[in-house]
Amino acid sequence: MLALSGMSLLLKENKNIKLITEVFPNALKKAGASAEEYLNQLSEMEFELNYVDRKTGSIEPITLNDAIKKCYPKNASQYFHFDLLCQR
Repeated sequence: MLALSGMSLLLKENKNIKLITEVFPNALKKAGASAEEYLNQLSEMEFELNYVDRKTGSIEPITLNDAIKKCYPKNASQYFHFDLLCQR
């Protein structure tokens, strides 16, 4: 979340931009944030979220709610994370 805050001017000035980001819920929690806050911030910045499947390399649109649900799978390891392509 600090990274998004640090580049807020860049993001405001560039409407046609793409980001690849890793969503790592436990790391965000240790940093005093949450995955929900991070995903909401991306959505508020009008980014379309796309899930990147590391196994197949496919990229599929994902809703904000589904991205939030993906943060907490059953029996996930503490190192669970996933990637998103965010674009507007």
